[in-house]
Amino acid sequence: MGVLNLTPDSFSDGGLFNQFSTASLHIQNMIDKGANIIDIGGESTRPGSKDVSPKIEWQRLKKIVINFKKKHPKTFLSIDTRKSEIMMKVIENKSDLINDVSGFSYDSKRD
Repeated sequence: MGVLNLTPDSFSDGGLFNQFSTASLHIQNMIDKGANIIDIGGESTRPGSKDVSPKIEWQRLKKIVINFKKKHPKTFLSIDTRKSEIMMKVIENKSDLINDVSGFSYDSKRD
């Protein structure tokens, strides 16, 4: 599994890949190195991080998510989100997995 953080405050990469072009190259690099699952997040969940609105989170994810399966149809797309609104949008765009660090307890509209 490869991880792509589309946040400006990522603890793991410092926001290096939060632009479409750098994110796309990073995805391809992870796949080339053997990743068959790419986990993408648009909101930091590191200790002390601030919540972002679903609108901002979707703005960060949208272009990558919409184009992912067109370019990488055999790679599993996992989305790291706690928000049901984002979950529904990524499912509509063929995401294979939802990675919710809250265990589906953050958003009461998740049903």
